Amino acid sequence: MPLVLSRDSSRDNATAAVWTRAIPAAGTIRVPEEAGRDRGASGHQPQDASMMTREPHILPFGSHTQLALRTLMVEPFALGATMDEERLIEGRLVKITRQKRQVVRIRAAKDAGKLWEYIFEFATRDEHISRSDIRQHATVAELVDWLRSRGANQIEDLTDVQLLSTPPDTKWLNKATETVDGAIDELIQSFLTNPHLHRVEHSLHLHLYELLAREEVFQGLHPIGGTGHKTQLIHKEWPETRPRPDKGGRGNFDFAILAPEQLAEARLDQFTGGHIEAAIVIEIGLNYNYNHLAGDHVKLSESATKAGYLVDLRRIGRRDKMSEDLICSLSDGIKGAFAYVPNGGTAVIKRVAESKVTPY
Repeated sequence: MPLVLSRDSSRDNATAAVWTRAIPAAGTIRVPEEAGRDRGASGHQPQDASMMTREPHILPFGSHTQLALRTLMVEPFALGATMDEERLIEGRLVKITRQKRQVVRIRAAKDAGKLWEYIFEFATRDEHISRSDIRQHATVAELVDWLRSRGANQIEDLTDVQLLSTPPDTKWLNKATETVDGAIDELIQSFLTNPHLHRVEHSLHLHLYELLAREEVFQGLHPIGGTGHKTQLIHKEWPETRPRPDKGGRGNFDFAILAPEQLAEARLDQFTGGHIEAAIVIEIGLNYNYNHLAGDHVKLSESATKAGYLVDLRRIGRRDKMSEDLICSLSDGIKGAFAYVPNGGTAVIKRVAESKVTPY
């Protein structure tokens, strides 16, 4: 009976390690066709054409098969494909990306408020370093010195990126929050009227973006400091203002709205790295439970947002009093909106300005 193995392409290294350890001394293995397709994506001719078959094929277990499987799944660079390798040094992720050139990224410390502290790139397409080379270094400082000695160029200096905390103009913020209040209430009303208009949460996000983007206060392109570049005010997946210990860094807000005066003072690295304390942030949940809602509340609270919004929409399960109580007693600076539409029975609603959940 062949052993059928599936592959999650987003976790090449972990899967390959499991595959290699799982190979017994004798037997058979079914190599999925996805592996062959992935290896051919780079456009290079593989060393062994049999690995590129479009159909799953059976191979006998043994040392040769283990070598072939390791070449196919763990060391695809021989086939010309691209792949990431990851190691930990001092608890910080070190990532080697093999594309046109090798790039090495070193994760910032958990309390740094940024994702990567160092990014190095080698000038040529040669294979300069490997995962085993990274393993030889006990500290980040030692690794950085070694990378420089090998000729790696630090392509982006992230060590001194500071959070931009410029407060938004009060008049603008008042108009902006009033506009967000109305857009969220309209989204809530739409959900109550047609709870299955959107199948998934991402579609709800698109709906809210449309409601916000049509408003004059959020329109136009705004300069990013003196860089010569411009951007919009509404952004998706904006990094949290401050790292959270349980995340090992910063997560992302569903929405962030930047004030024009914040962008006017920003450097390009502060913008691209999400190191601007957004004037308004929004979290939206669809069909989640109390724990998820409480987690989003913590996210907004710990970032000490100037104007935060927590929106919770549900069309499954029973009414949840803990969630309803939470949405009505949020931290200072955070507004809540809630809607529950049962499959039969009475729907309930809390609009942004309302203090309690009421029947609809």
